[in-house]
Parts: sequence; C-alpha cells; structure tokens
Amino acid sequence: MLRLALSATLLCLVAPPLAVGVAAQPETDAAAEEITVFESQLVVDLGRLGARELRRAEAQDLLVFEGGAPRTVTNLQRLRTAGDWRIVIYFDAALSRGRTIRLSSLELGGMAEFLCDLGPVEVVLADPSPNLLFGPSRDHKLLTAALTELAAREIEADLLQAKRKEFKTRGGDLALTDPRRETYLRAEEELVRTQVDHLIRMGAQGCDGAPCALLLVSDGFFEDPRNHYLGKERVQTEAGAPSPALVASFDLAITMAAYEWISLALPLREGELDTSVKELASSDFDRFIDLTGGVQMVPKGTAKPPKLPLEALEVSVLPILQPLRRLAEGTAGSVVRVVSQFERDITRLEDLWRIYFLTDRALDGRVRPVEVRTLRDSSVLRAPLWVRSSTPQQVAGARLRGLLEGSGEPGTQAIEASVEAGVDGVAVLTLKTAWGDVSEIVHDAAIRISLGYRNEGQAAWVGHQVVSAGALGEGGAWVREVQIEVPSGVERLVVAVEALVPRVWGAASLDL
Repeated sequence: MLRLALSATLLCLVAPPLAVGVAAQPETDAAAEEITVFESQLVVDLGRLGARELRRAEAQDLLVFEGGAPRTVTNLQRLRTAGDWRIVIYFDAALSRGRTIRLSSLELGGMAEFLCDLGPVEVVLADPSPNLLFGPSRDHKLLTAALTELAAREIEADLLQAKRKEFKTRGGDLALTDPRRETYLRAEEELVRTQVDHLIRMGAQGCDGAPCALLLVSDGFFEDPRNHYLGKERVQTEAGAPSPALVASFDLAITMAAYEWISLALPLREGELDTSVKELASSDFDRFIDLTGGVQMVPKGTAKPPKLPLEALEVSVLPILQPLRRLAEGTAGSVVRVVSQFERDITRLEDLWRIYFLTDRALDGRVRPVEVRTLRDSSVLRAPLWVRSSTPQQVAGARLRGLLEGSGEPGTQAIEASVEAGVDGVAVLTLKTAWGDVSEIVHDAAIRISLGYRNEGQAAWVGHQVVSAGALGEGGAWVREVQIEVPSGVERLVVAVEALVPRVWGAASLDL
C-alpha cells in the first residue's frame, strides 16, 4: 500500500492542511482564456419602482455591473412569460424542528393551487439524506394531500439540536483542553456540511432556462459553533481557518444564486414573536408633539424612524438564522419568519423579471459578483449577488465530498487514474480520459482537476486546479500528470476531472 509523507501542500493545488474543507477560488495553470461575448441572464425584482415606472420599464433603464464592470443590457422580460417554473419544496429535517415542518407543510398546502399554477412542484424530505416524496406535478389536490400527510408524520427532526443537547448532558463539564470537545464540534460541522452539500448538488441541476424557486423549510444552523464546544477563551487564542459552517453558508448562497434559484427560507413559526423588545417610554411632551405636530422652528429631534418589524429584527440578529438570511439576500429571496408574511412573499414570485445582458467572462468556473441598478437614481435593485461561469468550484467540492461519503454520483465521463511513488515523498498522479463527441469544444479549453480525501477523525479535504486541456489525441484522448503530496494515514483519494465549457465531468477513486 502506497503511503505518502505529510506535507504542507497537496497536488500542486497548493492548499495547506489548516484549510481543511475550505476551498479557495481555483488557480489557473495556463488555462485557455479565449474571450467570447455571449448573453447572460439574471432575475431582478423591480418592486422598488413605482407602478407608473414599472409599466414603462425598458432594458435601457437598468444598469448591470459584473465584477464591477458595466455590462450592456439587451432585454427585459417578465418571468411569468418565461415558461413554467420549477418549484422545489425542500424539508431539511436534520436542521428543522418538528413543529416547523408541521406548520410549513400545512401553510404550503394552503398555497398548493398557486404554486402548481406557476409550474411543476416537487417535495423533497432530507432526513438527513434527501428523498423525493412528491412530483414533479401540477396537480394541486395531490400536492395538498402529500403535504397534509407529511404534517401528520412523526419525523426524526432537528439532529443539530439533538447533538447540542447531548454535548450539554455529557460534555459540558469537560476541561477546555479535552479533545472530546473537538469531536462534538466536528460532528456538528459535518452534519451542516453534509446537509448543505445535498442542497448544492440539487441546485446545480438547474432548470434549463426556466425560473427556479426553492422553498427551504429549515431552522438554520450556526455559522461558527466553535465557542459553544471549545469555549470562547480557547477560540480567541487559537488562530486558524474560517469555520467550516461559515464556508458552507457562503457556498450555499453562492451556488443557489449562480444557478438562478429564488430562495425562500421558511423557519416558520406561528403568531406573534415572543420577544422582550419594548419601545422606550416617551414623555408627555413627546406624545403631545406626536399628536399635534406642534409648532417648531427646527426639525424635531425626537422624530422616530419607521419601525422595524420584530420578525425582521429577529432574522437580522439571531445567530442560527444567519445562513438563511445570507441565502435569501444572495438569491433575491426572503426569510419567511411568521405566518402573516407567508402569502405575501410566495405570491411575490409572480412579479419578478429577468434581465438579459452581454458578458465576456471567461468560462473558468469562477463566480462573479453582480449588481443591478436603476439608471434614474442609481438605486440598487434586489437581484442575485453572483453569476457563474460554467460549474462553480462550490459544486465540484460538494460532488467530491459526496463521493467520499459514498452518496454522490461519479459523473458521466469515464476517468482513469493511477498513482506512482516518486522521490522525496512526492508521487505522480496520472489522469486519462477521451472526450469523444465534445473533443472540438474541449480542445485548448479550461479543465478543472479536483482531488479530495478524508483522514480519520478529520473533515473531508478538497482542492482544485484549473488547467488548459491543450492538444488532444485521437478520439479526444487526454492525459495529464500531476505531482501530489498527501498526509500520511490517507488510504483513499477521489479525483474528478471536468471540461468547463461543455460541463462534462467524471470521477475516479484510488486506494493508496
């Protein structure tokens, strides 16, 4: 069995072991950068415009900035005329309380006819692995029945809080330096990463140009659980990489935005919020001024700003809801916290638009920040915050982690991989494939090589590199050798290769 020495780098993909589970943007190795101008699209909410402006809205009234660069807007279209929606109702039971699932099921059942009018609806239950319970179908009566049945089921929900309760019962009294604290921490981080990866892989399937809506039933997760398990004092004194849960939160928001999913997060609860927030007492003089307007020579210094609804305040500050807020803001969606918001936010899907613009971004798998403004006053409109160029790196990482866990699909491209020991602890990884029918597209285009492994007791590690395909042999034959260094103790590698222009990929597993 081949065992390679511990090193600070892996694969020439240059990623230090401290960055376990954290994937940076891909490095390029002479990747082809042929500039091609093409038309891209983006969902946009024009609700900020007045009714009169909306009736007269034209493409030239809007500004698009991609990566800070202005883009030419070519067309503006109501989404309701763009074809049937793909609607996915996704219950993440592992990150949801049972009452959230029940309440959301019943409320969504009440909106079944509206949703089915938009397009085919699917219902997925992740408990923790995702399973399709219903659809895709436009039969609103069957959808209502399926959601009603789900509301009545006894589901093992809220695995995250169960893990925290176990730690409080069994591990809360452990010394701050006890390694068992890290074991509890890794268990929560891996649960979060796995549930996020399920969503990322589903989202990457896209909608083939049709509008997409994700209705995510979840109570969220903590983006940095280290204080809870390790203690605030210890975390402050230990430098390291960002929390894997924080990285997962950004990965989810970026991926769903890049594939144009409008995401409505549903950490739904009933009735008014139970909160201790109260308005400050005002004086008799303040009340008199409020009632009469008073006579003042200068603007009143005690004028109150518009009140922030308590549910919006809670979404803004409650730590466990921050991934849902990030997802909603990144995808032009919303967080539906109370039942009174429900119908308003879901019916808003019918009022969205799609904007078309010209871009020359390289198809290298990177995501680009994007912003839409009005020409009249340069105000920012609600729209997804990222656009993709081919398959984002976040998707490649989720695929590899799925394969390491035994739950992912290996792609459609047959990949041969072998490794031979070299000198000074360095080995050579040889990759082979034949691109066949897509050879002409792949020739000299960008190819992403991704590699992942799992060391016992640690989170999965993934690294990426984008290279030029170069000249291909007969039948599109392609061979690439890469020097690798792998920590000792790793017995299995998973490697994936993707041609980023036709978006064709495959993976192989290696025993060391």
